[in-house]
Amino acid sequence: MTKAARQRLSRRDFLASAGALAAAGAGAGTLAADPAEAAAQAGRPYPVGDFFTHAGTRSVKLSPDGRRIASLEQIGALKEPHGVVDILDAGDPEGRPVRVDLGPIEVDGLYWGNDHRLLVRLIITQTIGRRTSAGSNIRTGGGELKSRRIVSIDVDSGARVTLFEAERSRARGNLDLGRIVDLLPKDADHILMTALEPGGFLALYRASLVDGSAERLERGNSGTFGWDTKDGVAVLRHDINPRGTLESVYARAPGETEWRFVRRSRVQDAPEFSWIGGTDKPGVVLVNARAGEEDVKSVRELDLNTLGFGAPMQSRAGRDVLYGLKDSAGRYLGAAYYGDRLEYDFVEPALAPHHRALNRFFDNDCDVHLTDVDQSRNRFIARVDGPREPGGWYFYDRTAQNIVNIGSRLKLDPERLGPAELLKVQTRDGATVEAYLTAPPGGRSGPLVVLVHGGPEMRDNRGYDRQVQVLAAQGWWVIQPNFRGSGGYGLGFASQGWHRWGTRMQEDVEDAVAHAVSAKGLDAGRVALMGSSYGGYMRP
Repeated sequence: MTKAARQRLSRRDFLASAGALAAAGAGAGTLAADPAEAAAQAGRPYPVGDFFTHAGTRSVKLSPDGRRIASLEQIGALKEPHGVVDILDAGDPEGRPVRVDLGPIEVDGLYWGNDHRLLVRLIITQTIGRRTSAGSNIRTGGGELKSRRIVSIDVDSGARVTLFEAERSRARGNLDLGRIVDLLPKDADHILMTALEPGGFLALYRASLVDGSAERLERGNSGTFGWDTKDGVAVLRHDINPRGTLESVYARAPGETEWRFVRRSRVQDAPEFSWIGGTDKPGVVLVNARAGEEDVKSVRELDLNTLGFGAPMQSRAGRDVLYGLKDSAGRYLGAAYYGDRLEYDFVEPALAPHHRALNRFFDNDCDVHLTDVDQSRNRFIARVDGPREPGGWYFYDRTAQNIVNIGSRLKLDPERLGPAELLKVQTRDGATVEAYLTAPPGGRSGPLVVLVHGGPEMRDNRGYDRQVQVLAAQGWWVIQPNFRGSGGYGLGFASQGWHRWGTRMQEDVEDAVAHAVSAKGLDAGRVALMGSSYGGYMRP
């Protein structure tokens, strides 16, 4: 099959094509290799165990210059993990990769520190035996102890170094040395990371990608859990109170030494403030925030000198901004929202048709997250998931007009998973709420389970949900209502659930169930309710 012919296919046809499967390699092999076996399995639900195999592809990243693609793979068995990184030439993404073997270890994350150095986050498991404390005859239980570390790998020479390697005492006291704060696009040899200090205080470090050494830049207080940085300098600090219920944000303008209070919010409420990145303006950054009496979170500037917010740059009625999209140099490209699917409002309108084309390629049935964009805005990595797509990574080249599957989390055939649809539910008091309804594979009749999200100021979407697909494989229909009080739809929608636990929120769930039962001819006498956190104690 020619490349031109392949691009005219949808994702499903693309994966079903033997030629495409051969070209895409192991990462795209979600279908049975034997045609007779594939025919026998068509439409047959998966057994439960197939949903709990370990993820194969863990991450796919594009180098800042757009010339190389790195794919992090877990190729070992569940109990005997083995990690590798496959390096592809972005000019020939279907060519043979160069493999970097990481050995018998669990891999967790992948980044490009610069155009030549990869950063791989590893999970190190140690077995701790039972111990007896000095002067005591009481033995403590043993078990497994997991920690995270980052290894810097020069992909040209093969040289490797573990970050904080020169800080043995610091590494010994930290189970998590895998948190990257800033990849420092303007500094090829360093990144910013966090590490715990003696006494449990978090500190911000500049770590060398060359020799693993680390220099402390900032030390937080007892509640500090993170920083946001511009050009390698901390400009926002995030603290949490001892009870873990309130988050406070502090700011510091360039040249200042003291932190100033910006805002405080309740942790259990929908987030009202998040970092996007720097700007070309001195002392001005981009954040995603709700200001004053506004209903939705919007992209706006924050002046670090005055602590004043600018007017919304990008905003959409009834939809909170999820995050800001940036290219590999940290330049802002647009805002992400959740409408019928994941959507972007681009500051460069020329990018919009390409995202629409990617959506069409996936039959308008998946969320296409643009995770990596090179500086020329020509090459992209898209992470794709949907009701019947557990997660795949695709490389898109605008100039070559080429889409290539790089890897997949799980090898599951979409035709053997339950399809989902968005319902617009009219409530008993005249409002409209959304719900997602997933059918068993083949759409056969069966009981209905109501899966209620937690929070309650969280929300469900159409992404892949293992719990939903496990239930669907057992013959259940599954409905996930975003009742009033859910997050993501603006403050007005969320506030309609305040002080209405047991009344309005439950009524919205009941109305969603009635809608599904009527629309699909389901048995109203065979309905179950389940959930976690708030969803676990909501009662109709």
